[in-house]
Amino acid sequence: MQGREGRWGYRYDPKIAVPFVAADADAVSLGEAVLWHSLVSIQHSVLVVRGEHSDLLSRETVEKMVASGQAVTSKEVAGVGHAPAFLASDQIEITYRFFLTTLKRPRHNIGLRAIFDNSHSGTLMAVIRHHVGARLSEIAVHNGTIYLAGQIAEDTDQDITGQTREVLGHIDRLLAEAGSDKTQLLSVQIYLSDMAHFAAMNAAWDMWVPEGNVSPRATVESKLANPACLVEVVVMAAVRG
Repeated sequence: MQGREGRWGYRYDPKIAVPFVAADADAVSLGEAVLWHSLVSIQHSVLVVRGEHSDLLSRETVEKMVASGQAVTSKEVAGVGHAPAFLASDQIEITYRFFLTTLKRPRHNIGLRAIFDNSHSGTLMAVIRHHVGARLSEIAVHNGTIYLAGQIAEDTDQDITGQTREVLGHIDRLLAEAGSDKTQLLSVQIYLSDMAHFAAMNAAWDMWVPEGNVSPRATVESKLANPACLVEVVVMAAVRG
């Protein structure tokens, strides 16, 4: 490979093939048999990622692995040698998508997204959304931060205390689904239809908020879209580590 300064050098360790050259035919055959037996014995999904220009792992071998009868899938990375370094965003995305389909529970998938984002200094900036409707989604997760839509009570016949408790219950449920909880709150905005409800709302809030983990908060009076709603709460939280 020719570098930026015009000098030529190896793209890999030239001694990488020494162990293969030293092995005799019987040892190679036995080793291959052991590897194929191991592959067939795996009871979980397997992802094979091959560099386009690999001279150690052929396309034919990958095709044979996929056809082995186990849950084997493969991806080939263009313009790469034997082993992709998984530093580029498109390469990281391959593994993320694989684990996303393997881990079925949403909270685990969201946590996995945060791990990939944080481990690679924001290389991936994808937004994960849940409960997506025509106008809004209830949850958005980006770079380890959870954003919830404004939560209101469904039972609007309740007084401010009842509505506040119901809203906080919605927040608990959504945060748990996103892999977090109220101890990880980063910011809270509370909208009251009437500031006369401030004391009663706070009474319910104080019973819910975890002692020692209170987040920054703002409370304002605002006309809400549904006049029967007395309170709406918007929160941001961190994905639980």
